[in-house]
Amino acid sequence: MALVTTGRLARSIAHDLNNLFQIINGNAELVRLEAPTRRIADAGRNIEEAGQCALRMTQLAVSLSRTTAPPRTELSAHLDRLEPVLTELAGRSVRLTLVDYPRPAWIPMPAPHVDQILINLVVNGKEAGASAIDVQVRHTNVKPGAGQSRWVALDVMDDGRGFSATELRLAAQERFTSNKPQGTGIGLATVHRLVLRAGGEFSLANRQTGGAIATIRLPVE
Repeated sequence: MALVTTGRLARSIAHDLNNLFQIINGNAELVRLEAPTRRIADAGRNIEEAGQCALRMTQLAVSLSRTTAPPRTELSAHLDRLEPVLTELAGRSVRLTLVDYPRPAWIPMPAPHVDQILINLVVNGKEAGASAIDVQVRHTNVKPGAGQSRWVALDVMDDGRGFSATELRLAAQERFTSNKPQGTGIGLATVHRLVLRAGGEFSLANRQTGGAIATIRLPVE
């Protein structure tokens, strides 16, 4: 009974948020179209993209309460739409690099989960002191212990303070903490949960040149 009540409450909140985001997006579009300067138009576009991202998340909350069918996302086109949002979140220090990988790349993950994962990782890097964040998408053929041959890897790399040995050891045990002074590791735990749900893998490491790298591996359908 408690779960049913919680589900109904979540749907109600998502419905109300959906209406609010529609208003935000409509006004952001108006700013973009009627802005007197390019800078204001760009700001309106960024608000609109962020609002669309949030809208997709609320719509997912509603749809998941009604069906168990896992939606798919075509990664290439979706990342093109998400890049301005990531750039704005990181203070215009995000670089998206698409290395050779199968296209179209349909992954067994709904678009709002892709948003949630990359937003969490980019914000985590920024708040860990990074001045630059690279999001690289590449094709990978090998997944240890499985017969799958078509996989795509997303590497989120930053030049921040990196992870301590303790944090990496806990991450290997799937007990995520945060390298942010005010962090709890909830963002990383959320990323891990969503990646596993899609049949993928998530790992953390430090870069030899300094900073951290988070790698997400997902099957391509």
